[in-house]
Amino acid sequence: MLESGGIGANQTIEWTMRLDRVNGPPLTMRDVTSGEAPIADFSGAVAGPLRFLYGNPFQRLELARVSIDVQVKPGRDQWALRSAELLGAAARPGSTLPVRCEVERWRGERVERVLQIAVPDDLPDGRYTLWLGGGAELNRYEASKLPARFRPTSLEEAWRRFGSLRPSNQLYATLIARAPEVTADGRDYPLLPNSALAILASGQAAGDQARRGDRAFLSEQRTEFDGPLRGELQLEVMVDAKAPLPGREAK
Repeated sequence: MLESGGIGANQTIEWTMRLDRVNGPPLTMRDVTSGEAPIADFSGAVAGPLRFLYGNPFQRLELARVSIDVQVKPGRDQWALRSAELLGAAARPGSTLPVRCEVERWRGERVERVLQIAVPDDLPDGRYTLWLGGGAELNRYEASKLPARFRPTSLEEAWRRFGSLRPSNQLYATLIARAPEVTADGRDYPLLPNSALAILASGQAAGDQARRGDRAFLSEQRTEFDGPLRGELQLEVMVDAKAPLPGREAK
C-alpha cells in the first residue's frame, strides 16, 4: 500500500468489505479515508466491525468468506465544509428547499454545491433543523440523538446497522424535526402519535425491547466527492404553507 500510494499522509484509500455468512444475507461496507494516517484509519475501519461481530453477545458468527477490495491512489483527496446558505426564507410543505454549500479541497480550491432538500407534503408549519456535513459526522450525530439505532439487541440487527452506515466521501443534507422516536425489536418508529408511544414505550416494554430517541429524520440528500469530507453545520428552516414557491434561480 505504501508503494502504491506514497508514504505518510500522501495517499487516499478507498475500500469495500463484503462479509458472507453461512446462513444469512451478505453485509457490504465501503468508505474512503485520507488524512494524517490513512493506513491506520483503514485498518481500524475494517477491524472494528469484525471485532464487534465476532465478539457479539447474542450468537456465534459463522462467516463463509471475507472479501476486501482496496484501491490506493497517491495524493490527499480531502474536503472540508466551510459554509452553507438557505436559498429562501421559508419552504412550503411538498416543495424542495435549496441550500448552497461551500466546500474546500485540502490545499486546493473552493467549490459550491447546491442541494435540493425535499420537504414532506404533510409537514406541519414550524421551525426545523437542516443538518449538513460528512458521513462520519452524521453517523455520530444520529448516534447521539437516536442512540437506540446504535445499540443492537441481536446479531441480525447489528448486521443491518453496519450495512446502513454512511460513507465519508459524501456531503449530506438532512432535514430533522424534534419528535420522539421508538426503536422496538430492531425496528424504528419515527414521529409516532402519543397513543402508539404509550404502547411501544410503556413500562411493560422497557429496556432493550423499546428505546426512545428525540429526533426524527425527515428527508436526506447527498452529493459525492472524490475523498472524505469533514465538518458539520446546522441551519434553522422555516416551513410555512403560505410561503412563496422558489423562483427559477433557486431550482
